[in-house]
Amino acid sequence: MEHAHAHLDSGRMITLQAVSKTHSDRPSCVEALKNIDLTVRPGEFISIMGVSGSGKSTLLNLVSALDAPSSRSIVIHGSDISQFDDDALTPLRRRKIGLTVQFFQRIDRVEAPAAELLVERCAR
Repeated sequence: MEHAHAHLDSGRMITLQAVSKTHSDRPSCVEALKNIDLTVRPGEFISIMGVSGSGKSTLLNLVSALDAPSSRSIVIHGSDISQFDDDALTPLRRRKIGLTVQFFQRIDRVEAPAAELLVERCAR
């Protein structure tokens, strides 16, 4: 069954359709993302840019399976990851998901030995 769904979704690595994320664990509900549509095909590179508080980190957390959407679903390689439990998400995160986060503004605040370790870890 999953194989058939993956075939129908061939040509798409990541698909979000009308995905929303609301943080209701705060004193007032915060709608971090509302009705986001995104398709990433194999071989494409994307960057996510925006002002502070615009939902960039929330979107990355959803696509990297670190968080779940409040509504709709996220399909990665033909599988709806919103239906996965943590045990099923772990191999997906290890084998299929990689993020490069730009944080050059903070590197000067890291002590030298820690910065070397950071570079070594990133190189692996």
